[in-house]
Amino acid sequence: MDYLALVTDINLKGRITAGMVAKQARKIDPTFPIVYMTGAAANDWASHGVPNSLLLESRLPQPKL
Repeated sequence: MDYLALVTDINLKGRITAGMVAKQARKIDPTFPIVYMTGAAANDWASHGVPNSLLLESRLPQPKL
C-alpha cells in the first residue's frame, strides 16, 4: 500500500509522540508530507514538528472529527 501523507494529532497518548512518528516517516522518505492536527497544542508544533510540515488547528468537538 502506498501512502500519500502522514496526518497525526500533536498530542498522541502513550510513549510514542507525533514528532517521533514524523521523524521515522522522514527517515524513510525525506520529502514525505506530514500534517499535524490539534485543537489545543498549536504551540507544541514549533518544538515537535518536523521541517516543511503543516499544522491544521481544529476547534471542532471530538465527535465531529
